[in-house]
Amino acid sequence: MLIAHDDVVVESGDHVILFVIDKRRIRDVERLFQVGLTFF
Repeated sequence: MLIAHDDVVVESGDHVILFVIDKRRIRDVERLFQVGLTFF
């Protein structure tokens, strides 16, 4: 288990568990994990 800092890189195949305190931020978090068409 790692606590994320600015030097942590999430790679393909990693599992991420997030605890979001403010429900209004869920869309922002989802956008962070979206991939572009060039990903595939």
